[in-house]
Amino acid sequence: MPTRIDYIGIEAFVAIAQLGNFVRASAHLNLSQAALSHRIRKLEDDIGTRLLLRTTREVSLTEAGQEFLPIARRNLEALSTAYSAVQTKARAQQQTLTFACLPTIAHFYLPRVLEAFVISHPYISIRLQEQPADRVRELVISGEAEFGVILTGVQRWDLEFKEVRREDYHLLVGPNHPLAKQSSVSLADLAGERFVRINTQSTNRQMVDDFLEPVAGTIDWRYEVQNAAMA
Repeated sequence: MPTRIDYIGIEAFVAIAQLGNFVRASAHLNLSQAALSHRIRKLEDDIGTRLLLRTTREVSLTEAGQEFLPIARRNLEALSTAYSAVQTKARAQQQTLTFACLPTIAHFYLPRVLEAFVISHPYISIRLQEQPADRVRELVISGEAEFGVILTGVQRWDLEFKEVRREDYHLLVGPNHPLAKQSSVSLADLAGERFVRINTQSTNRQMVDDFLEPVAGTIDWRYEVQNAAMA
C-alpha cells in the first residue's frame, strides 16, 4: 500500500525546526502546544523514528530530523506552489458577466437561456440589469455592461447590432371581443377601441406608434404601463 503522507505533521515539524521551539511554532500555526506536540508524535510514529529532541529549554533535531528537514521543506514548497497555481486558475475561471436587457426580455426569455449558459459555463457569475432601451445602450457604451439585449427598431451607428431573434407583433383581445371572431384585423377595425400601451421610454412603444400612425387619432389609449409584461 502507498504510504499516507502526514502533511500537517510535516508542516508542524518544519515550523519547529525553523522557529526553534514549540511556543513560537504553536503561535505561528495557531495551535495549542498540546495539539502541536500531538502532531509531532503522530509524524514520528508514522515515520518510525524520532525527529526532535526536546528539553525544558530548547528543541534540537536528531540525525534523522536533520536528514528529513530539507526534504520536508522542498515538498511543502512544491505543495504550496501547486496549490497556488490551481487556486489562481480557479479564480480566473470565476468571472462575472454583466449585461443589460429590457424587462420584457428578462421575464420571458432569459430563464431558459441562462439555464443553458450556467450548465456550459459553471464558473461564470451573471449580473443582469433590467433597464429601458436607452439605458441599456448607455450601459454598453460606458462599458458597465458587456452587451445589451433590446429591440432593434432604433439603432445607433456607434454600436454593433446582431439579430438573435425575430418576432411578430400581435393584437391581443379577450375571447368575447368582437375582433376575436375575425380571421384577420385591419387598421381600420381598431378605430374607437380601447388599448393598453407602454410608456414613451419603451422601444416597443415607438415601434407600435409608428405602425399605428395612420389611425392614431381614432384609437382610445385608455391605459399606460411600464413594460409589455405588465400589459
